[in-house]
Amino acid sequence: MCQTSKSNHLGDYSIINCQLYGEFKAIKELELGSSLYLKLDDDKNTVLVTSDGNHKTIIGEVQISEVNKNTFLPYLKQNWGDRLYMCKLSQKEENFKLKITIWITENK
Repeated sequence: MCQTSKSNHLGDYSIINCQLYGEFKAIKELELGSSLYLKLDDDKNTVLVTSDGNHKTIIGEVQISEVNKNTFLPYLKQNWGDRLYMCKLSQKEENFKLKITIWITENK
C-alpha cells in the first residue's frame, strides 16, 4: 500500500500545453484526486503527465523548474517513475487549468 505524508510531498505543479496533445475528452473526464502518471519526453527533455499507466493518453507537460527537473529526469529515464512517484489531480478549472500534486511513494 502506498502512503503519502508531508515528508514525501514533492510539490504542486501546473500542467501546461494541453492543447498540443489534444486529449480534451480525457481531461474532461478527470476528477479531483484522479491518479496521473509521469513520463519523460526524451526529444524535448520535458516531463509529461498521462492519464493512464501505459502512457498512451498524454494530458500535457508538467511546468517544472530546471532544478526540480534534474531531480525527476534520471528516474524517469530509467522508467522508475511509476514506482517512485505518485501523482494526483489537485486542481481543475475551466479552460483546462490543471495542477497535480506529486509525492515520492512510500511502500509499506
